[in-house]
Amino acid sequence: MDTIKLNTIKIFTLFSGYDSQLMGIINAVKNSKKHFDVELVGWSDNDPDVQRIHNLTFPEYADRCYPDVTTIEWKQIPFFDILFYSSPCQSASRSGRREGFEKDSGTKSSLVWAVEKAIACKRPKWLVLENVEGYLDPQNEKTLIKWARTIASYGYVSFFKVLNSADFGIPQNRSRIFMISMRIDNEKDFTFQWPNTKKLTVKPEGLLEDKVDDKYYLSVEMVNTYIDLLRNASDGYTCSVKYKLDYPTKYFSSQFTGKISSTVTPLTKNGAIPTLQTGCGCTNLVAYASCRQEGLPCVVEVWEGEKGILPIELKAEKPCSQAPKAKKKPKGSEKILSIIDNLEESQYLRIRQLTPKECLRFMGVEDMYIERMLYPYKALAKEGYTEEQVTSLMTIDGKYRKVSDYALYGRAGNSIVVDVLTVIFTSLIKQYPNSFGEYCGKSPKEVKALKKREYARRHYEKHKEEVQRKSREYHRLKRMSNH
Repeated sequence: MDTIKLNTIKIFTLFSGYDSQLMGIINAVKNSKKHFDVELVGWSDNDPDVQRIHNLTFPEYADRCYPDVTTIEWKQIPFFDILFYSSPCQSASRSGRREGFEKDSGTKSSLVWAVEKAIACKRPKWLVLENVEGYLDPQNEKTLIKWARTIASYGYVSFFKVLNSADFGIPQNRSRIFMISMRIDNEKDFTFQWPNTKKLTVKPEGLLEDKVDDKYYLSVEMVNTYIDLLRNASDGYTCSVKYKLDYPTKYFSSQFTGKISSTVTPLTKNGAIPTLQTGCGCTNLVAYASCRQEGLPCVVEVWEGEKGILPIELKAEKPCSQAPKAKKKPKGSEKILSIIDNLEESQYLRIRQLTPKECLRFMGVEDMYIERMLYPYKALAKEGYTEEQVTSLMTIDGKYRKVSDYALYGRAGNSIVVDVLTVIFTSLIKQYPNSFGEYCGKSPKEVKALKKREYARRHYEKHKEEVQRKSREYHRLKRMSNH
């Protein structure tokens, strides 16, 4: 039988990404007064770029990757308390192909059924599912019910709820379904109290970087196209701005004396940005102007400089050829148009996409982890890793590659908001503190005995020298009395 360290919460994550799941439970343990440790028993992702990012984010677990979820030998995997699975959402997403996730259907989303092998073999105390709201759509509802019944057949009771990250402190309108499943042991009743929501106080502008590389800024021609869409777009409108240029042009930060303001747009009714997608690093002007169903956040900035500054030709790039077609009239464009229409002679408009760092911040990722992803050699050197060790972390299947912006945008768009996971795990630990490690599956009487034993052990460790001194003194006096 697997041995378990007391008070250690052990988790295995499937379809892991950079493991926001692990970040969430680490934060929850910090919030807990039960003094738990956290250990990642294993993680699974078959994308080399994802494996590379995970290795840099959590280098201590680089050797615990099981790339293919369908071939994991679960009998050989050590014990764990929590199995977290967030299978590919493309086939169930409302913005995807809507092919569903029926068992044996061959769709990417049907990989959720591979999780059944892990449940049947390991039967961890907790199962946690996260996925898109499309799981609840009519064409997927029956499959979700089948999956819930499959879990129940292994002795679990489940509860699910849709949670929006904007209700838990992150200014992103990202709604996802979560399902908590608990293995029934000695519990007579099981309920799960979902975490309470809170008022959003963080503004999107609060997560922006102070200095941004000029490569993230749009050309002047693209900015003018964006403005045209804001002013004139309606269903079916095609941008009327025409250009006869040999090269695109762009303003650079070095041309100005400073930045006056930054405004994130478009925003949803609750003051948050729209849901980040895997393509959040693209420059889709229709999405920036919110002229389609799904908006894409961008940053509108006003810079100050001398009168009459001219943009610089980008002779290494092709001129803007976009003639974007709108699908609807933009909402909330009045604020941005007001900024544009009130520019003074020495003020200039610049528009840029969110940077990878900003996208990760909108996913609740702490800067410590972001620095490891963006600047691995510098960040990990501070933690004692050598250059050779970092290079090894970035080498997957014999191929070394740096982490690209494209890979980071994709990970942010596919991940789970850390703050939501934190409140879920905090609620779990608070409501069922005795369901992890050595306490798991024990009766209240057995748990009490274990806690008493653990208290005695900790007391001894804390006062070890004093206990040993008193013991030596006791035996010395006893020997003297015998003589």
